[in-house]
Amino acid sequence: MCKKLLFAKPISEAVMREETTERLVWRDYLWNSGQVIRVWFEDPSAIDDTMISVHLLGDNDISPGQ
Repeated sequence: MCKKLLFAKPISEAVMREETTERLVWRDYLWNSGQVIRVWFEDPSAIDDTMISVHLLGDNDISPGQ
């Protein structure tokens, strides 16, 4: 039987910095099942790894709706 994914919390994210802007590349979520799921906001094949920085998120780093 498959355990339902009922809730998740963001645990890390990658941000791509360009000259004057920042774009969210992906965010990892830890589900109550223990599974980590990555949600991509940019095309992974178009990302230059040297331009991103990965941030670990704490409980207060993400407000609801972001």
